[in-house]
Amino acid sequence: MKILNTIIIGLGNQSISEHIPAVLSTDRYKLVALVDPDLSKREKVKEVFGIEDVAFYEDTKNALKNHDVDVAIIVVPHNKYLPLIKLCAEKSIHVLKEKPFAISLDEAGKTKSIADTHDIKIMTCFQRRFHPIYQSFKIMLKQLGDITTVSAFYTISSKNPNSGWRNNLDEAGGGVLLDMGYHILDLLIWFFDPPTIDNSFLSTNRPDLYDVDDTALFDFHVKDIHGSAFISCVYPYKREEMVVIGTKGSAVLKRDYIARYNRKQNIVEELESKAGWESAMIKQLDYFYDVIINDEADYLSNPTFQTNYHVKIMEKLYEKK
Repeated sequence: MKILNTIIIGLGNQSISEHIPAVLSTDRYKLVALVDPDLSKREKVKEVFGIEDVAFYEDTKNALKNHDVDVAIIVVPHNKYLPLIKLCAEKSIHVLKEKPFAISLDEAGKTKSIADTHDIKIMTCFQRRFHPIYQSFKIMLKQLGDITTVSAFYTISSKNPNSGWRNNLDEAGGGVLLDMGYHILDLLIWFFDPPTIDNSFLSTNRPDLYDVDDTALFDFHVKDIHGSAFISCVYPYKREEMVVIGTKGSAVLKRDYIARYNRKQNIVEELESKAGWESAMIKQLDYFYDVIINDEADYLSNPTFQTNYHVKIMEKLYEKK
């Protein structure tokens, strides 16, 4: 079995909680280097994981110069992905990146062109698609008859909302709609097909701190299904939930729990999972491994798929505000 030499670029919380432990836990990937310009982040990773046989760099170019790399996992501010993807592509390195795929259709086109020109695979992380709770919910939806209504919520109660690079439109490309809302949009696409956006509303409730949206809501339909979504980082409490209503009952999805109700509103099926997000990331890495080794063209979240659905729909959401 070929082992893919892997580099992780960007050592924020996402890398520490998911990407690094997932790569260290799989035998299909070998972590050879970690990159971040922030010394404190590099030191934190060393302290948390006690890594001794992995090289640390503050610059991606130097890391790629010193190592034979097959895969790069990139977790950086939204406006920094394109030059890093290009740098990796020039060395025929496949890329697994955090969302969004791109902050505009123009950037999506450039990213796709890079992938095509250098014949590399680029995949966006969609951990929820690989989590057992979300996979079970997709199956549960088949028991609801004709689905008519969907409501989705993704809120957090942040004491320091849109902090760091997220407070600047030039770096972030958008606010909570582009960031947190990307997960909601992908679930809608996965569960029901790509939605048509009817209207959207964005607000900035801390204009003295940042110039991006911190709250967003939109209405949509998918054939005969109608729904709404609400996303916010300045909500009073955390809520990640989707409620789906059909002719034979309803179902509720939460981050670690799902339940199906009959027409009399009695629970007839429920499932709870404590599976961590590291396990979902491992499954996603295994999937990407098969994509690379088998040279698949039509794979989950490939550049064409991402451009035609996620990026186009996200642009419409911001246009309709």
